[in-house]
Amino acid sequence: MFTGALTGHLNCDSGQPICDFVFAGKKTDSAFFAAIHGSAAGKPLLISFGVSPFSGPGSYRTDNQEGGTAITVDGPTHWVGKVGDSIGVVTSSAQILTGSLDSSLTAAAGSVRLTGTWVCDRVSSGR
Repeated sequence: MFTGALTGHLNCDSGQPICDFVFAGKKTDSAFFAAIHGSAAGKPLLISFGVSPFSGPGSYRTDNQEGGTAITVDGPTHWVGKVGDSIGVVTSSAQILTGSLDSSLTAAAGSVRLTGTWVCDRVSSGR
């Protein structure tokens, strides 16, 4: 659900949301990245979020560091989540990841609030 400069529910496109695990530095450190294509208020959007380091289900706070934990929304403008926003991971199985987002994103065009739950298929990165 979006409120603020962008309003409405996210409608996912016909493609599947993509989630991926990648190594971040040492093989013992892992990261999670998700990209969800959709639209809200008639505008195409890409919601991207990632957690690094990722250690399974739990609540993660964004740090907006390169290679860290962050949330962005790209559409008519580029919105960036603020430091301390929440990415929750409820389940992490071999194929499905579920969780929640709670973010206050900002851009020159105005701020957007994004809250809700997500489900996506995990894709092996081969890395």
